Amino acid sequence: MKYSKDPFGPFSSASRPYLGGFTLVEMLIVIALTAVLAAVALPSFNSLVERYRVVSKVDALGASFSLARVEAIRRGATVSVRSRGTSCGLTASATDWTCGWDVQAGSGATLETLKSEGPDARVVIGGGDAVISFDAFGRSNDWRCLDVRPQRKGGKSIQIILSQGGLARRQEDGVC
Repeated sequence: MKYSKDPFGPFSSASRPYLGGFTLVEMLIVIALTAVLAAVALPSFNSLVERYRVVSKVDALGASFSLARVEAIRRGATVSVRSRGTSCGLTASATDWTCGWDVQAGSGATLETLKSEGPDARVVIGGGDAVISFDAFGRSNDWRCLDVRPQRKGGKSIQIILSQGGLARRQEDGVC
C-alpha cells in the first residue's frame, strides 16, 4: 500500500483537479440581480407594447382609409369606412371605432365588404362620424380627426387627421 503525502487522503481538494463551475452563493446573487433588473425593465416594456398596439391600430385605420379612397377612384363610386359602433359591447357610442370597422362599396343589396378590422379591447378609438365616405374623385365627405389611445389612462395617443382631399396624416399627442 502506498502512502500519500497528503494528510487528508485521495479525496482532498489538493489531490483532485479543478472542475470549474459556480457556487450556490454566486448563483443566488446572479438570480437576485436578474430579478431586480427585470423588475426595473418591466414597466418600460409594458409601455412599449402598449405603444405598438396603438401604432398598429393607427396603421390599420390609415390603410383602410387608403383602400377606400383608391377603390372609390377605381370604381368611380362612393366607398365608405363604417364604424361598427356598439356591436361588440366595448363602447357606448355609435361614433366610437373601438369595435372595429368595415370598408364597404355599394349600397343596399349590392353592399360589398372589401375589408374588415376587428376590435382590440386594449385600444380606444374615438371621434369623427360613424361613416366616412370617399367619392369618385377620392375626396372625403368632410375632414375628420380620430383619436387612438391605449385603454389605460395616461397613455400617449395618436390622432389620424383625414383631410377633405381624402388624405390621412398622423399627429402625436395632439387634440382632435
